[in-house]
Amino acid sequence: EAYKKKKFLPLDLRPKKTRAIRRRLTKHQASLKTEREKKKEMYYPIRKYAIKV
Repeated sequence: EAYKKKKFLPLDLRPKKTRAIRRRLTKHQASLKTEREKKKEMYYPIRKYAIKV
């Protein structure tokens, strides 16, 4: 359509949904991690071994 590559979309063509859903963080924003979280994960990776019984 005419708005395909435009930055903004007219209000009446935007998804309505609910107020709470519209205000929620996007999936991308929610999945981002802070530098501190990244470092912590890097220094303490998930251990990949098991004890034999």
